[in-house]
Amino acid sequence: MKNNETLKNKVMKISMATTMATTILLGGVPILDVSIPVVYAEENVQAPQLGHDANRQQKSGLVMDVKTGEVIFNQDGEIKAYPASITKIITAILLDEHVKDGEKITISKKAASEYPSNQIYHAKEGEEVTKDQAMMLLFYLSANDICMAVAEKVGGSPEKFGEMMTAKAKELGASNTNFVTPNGLHDPNHYVTAKDMATITREAMKHDAVKKYMFGKDDVFLETNKSKVNVFRRDRVFEMPNALGGKTGYTDEAGNTLVSVHKQGEKEIITVVMQANKSTQYSDSKKLADYGFSQMKETEDLKVVEPNKVIARRELMGKKVDLVANENYSLQLIKGVKPEFSTKIVSLSNEQIEKNVKVKKGKDSETKSIPGGTTVAILEVYQKDNKIKEIPLMTKKDVSAVSSFDVSFNELNGTTKWIIILSLPLVLIGLANVMKSKKRNRRKLQNVSNVQTRKKTNVQPNMNYAAQSMKLHKK
Repeated sequence: MKNNETLKNKVMKISMATTMATTILLGGVPILDVSIPVVYAEENVQAPQLGHDANRQQKSGLVMDVKTGEVIFNQDGEIKAYPASITKIITAILLDEHVKDGEKITISKKAASEYPSNQIYHAKEGEEVTKDQAMMLLFYLSANDICMAVAEKVGGSPEKFGEMMTAKAKELGASNTNFVTPNGLHDPNHYVTAKDMATITREAMKHDAVKKYMFGKDDVFLETNKSKVNVFRRDRVFEMPNALGGKTGYTDEAGNTLVSVHKQGEKEIITVVMQANKSTQYSDSKKLADYGFSQMKETEDLKVVEPNKVIARRELMGKKVDLVANENYSLQLIKGVKPEFSTKIVSLSNEQIEKNVKVKKGKDSETKSIPGGTTVAILEVYQKDNKIKEIPLMTKKDVSAVSSFDVSFNELNGTTKWIIILSLPLVLIGLANVMKSKKRNRRKLQNVSNVQTRKKTNVQPNMNYAAQSMKLHKK
């Protein structure tokens, strides 16, 4: 690292441009501000030179930061090359996405006859393996037959599966790649770049089922309806210091290929070496890892969403409703580098939401409501022009249809609403006075009636008493 005196002028010139408050907007509303200071990487470490094999073209190599996706080193990393068995990393991703845990994969005659990759295990026609067993065989033994069985299970055919592989790669931003075979056996139209392989591997690290065996070291006893065999890992990835795991490959046309993941403290990087030879693939990967760690920049997390925090509002069934996510999601930003992330909220159509509406029927009417937790919008996160994440936004609470009065009231302009609101107390006072007046009138009428009754009682003679008096006088 240069000393402070050497850096002084450089910092003065660019610190104003690179130290800033960065705001990510969600529907035009800032959700978080992050201060990004200027940071410099080590500058005295020589970049590696990978050289080339006399029998093939220049080696290509690349180093990528796992957290940020930043390319730290790139030697011909965007040149198309044959991947051989590192292809199986994207096969593993699709296996995890399309086959359920515990689900069986049946070996067809075609899969069983695929070119063998090892002498430990060969799949048999009619054999059944679980998703977990298939993942293990894919990484431990680079099993070509298992990859073909996965292609048939997921895509229906290897041709359709190849299309799915390419589509998935492009979805991830690996745009200079075309896959044809599920296992990497040679086809002139089956190619990748080192950069695309690093991008695909970065995605694979988000899948626990893939990482389990891409990073796996322990021997596994395989038992199926047709096989019983102890399986161990055959590559030498773990001989490299700081290596977490990876995948090797080889064909005559591709030469040796190697994708590996390395960790040093909190720093994680992916190295890719292509068109290498067997004697140097691991030393080349180690050179790349050492250089990558020396150049790693400090990063910081920018929280985009967290569970139950209001992200936006949307009008539904006549009401403005709070929308929330039910997951944590953060972006990793490189300190000293202006972030190139943006977000966009896309509302689902009423037709898409309508299928979630519940209808409760009463005696004379029915009530419609949208349950809390119903997805009504999608938060899309972009890095430059590439969409890197979709986050469902859901209703925080149940939403019931409002009455016609509520709808009409909501449609009034602000002035009219205030007139109505301010008039309400006067209306209530008037109603109270009318009620009091009615009560007084009822009391007056009751009093008059009571007086008249008493008068009638006093004036009327007691006929029995008068008759008795007359009788006495006669005697």
